[in-house]
Amino acid sequence: MMMQMVGTFAEFERAMLRERTQNGLDAARSKAVSAVAAQNSRSTSKMKS
Repeated sequence: MMMQMVGTFAEFERAMLRERTQNGLDAARSKAVSAVAAQNSRSTSKMKS
């Protein structure tokens, strides 16, 4: 029974780790996309000047 509890806890921790990792990757991707969009808009406004 003790090993089942340890195994269940390990599965839960693995799922939490996977979720945090995915959230971090999603945040990094969205930040990178917005940074590229901001850079593109700055370079476009410089060309118009």
